Amino acid sequence: MNWSEEWNSSIKESSYLKILNEKGISNNDFWKNLDYYDELMKYSGYPGKILDRISTFIFPEDILLDIGSGAGAFALPLSKISNKLIALDPSPYQLSILKSKAEADKCDNILYIEKEWKNDFVFTRAIHKPNDYRSNTKCAIFLSCSLGEKRFC
Repeated sequence: MNWSEEWNSSIKESSYLKILNEKGISNNDFWKNLDYYDELMKYSGYPGKILDRISTFIFPEDILLDIGSGAGAFALPLSKISNKLIALDPSPYQLSILKSKAEADKCDNILYIEKEWKNDFVFTRAIHKPNDYRSNTKCAIFLSCSLGEKRFC
């Protein structure tokens, strides 16, 4: 059994990707049609306790990568306790909401990347230790990440 193929098949059949495929719409169109999503998440209490738990592992010098950052449920609060946050999302609509909220909160340490995770990102070294042996910089998720020739951390 090829677990990678199984995972990809499962995601395509059980997530919003199925809706995109069935309706023939883009990721961005999907989120534009759910323009109330960010407000709904506020009322639901999301991300709640999971954000509190994740926050215990973040240090002020960390560089974070939020894959599928959307409107910033994790990105905004985590950017306030880290050195830098890379917000990766394929929807310009969602990123525009995140940018507006970040500007209002005066969060200027967020790098916005409008790309799909699966196609363009290459990670050259995942972190397993709390400190990067090459420098004093800590990166909570990845030490080296690049998009084509551009390096982000």
